Amino acid sequence: KQIESDLYKAVNRDTAIRILQETIMNNKLLSSDTDKEKALIEYFRLFGYDYETLKTFLLIERVGRTDYLNISFWSVNPNLSALVVNALGQEFLNYYKNLSSQRTGENAEGIRKMVTAQQNRIDSLGKQLYNEKVKQGSIDPISLSTSAMETVKELETRLAEEKSKQNEHLNRKQYLTERLNTLEGS
Repeated sequence: KQIESDLYKAVNRDTAIRILQETIMNNKLLSSDTDKEKALIEYFRLFGYDYETLKTFLLIERVGRTDYLNISFWSVNPNLSALVVNALGQEFLNYYKNLSSQRTGENAEGIRKMVTAQQNRIDSLGKQLYNEKVKQGSIDPISLSTSAMETVKELETRLAEEKSKQNEHLNRKQYLTERLNTLEGS
C-alpha cells in the first residue's frame, strides 16, 4: 500500500539519505518549511515513523536522581526495538558531548577575554603608579608628601588586587582548558 503511493515514488532515496545525514550532523530537526524536508516528514508518516507515532512507542525517563536514562521502545520486532534504543542512547551521548564542548569553549573564551581585560587594567594601574611617582619628583620617602604616599599606597593596593583577580582568572582558564581537553578526549 505505502510502496504504491505517489509520495513513496516521489522521494529520491539518495537525496533523502543526504538530507538526513546533514540534518543529523548539524543537530537539527527536519523542517516543514522546505519542500524536500516536508516530503521526508510525510514519507516517514506514511510508514508510521513520524514524531507523534514514534512517541506512542517510546518512553525516555531519568533514573532517579542520577545522570542515567531509561530508554524503552516497543515494536513487533525486538531487533528494531534494540536498534532504536541503542541509536537514541548514542545520539543523546553525542548531543551531550557536543553541548558540553560548546559550553566549555564559550566559557574558556569568556575567561580569556576577562584575563585580557584584567591584564589591561593591571598595566593601566602600573602606569598610573609610575606616573604618580614621576609627578612627585622622586621615590625618596623623605621628599614625598603625605597625600602622595596615600596615592601610591592606594594604587599599589589596587594593583595587587587586580593581580590577584588575574591569577584567579588564569587558574579558572587553566581548569576549563583541562576540562575541555578531558571532554574532547572522551
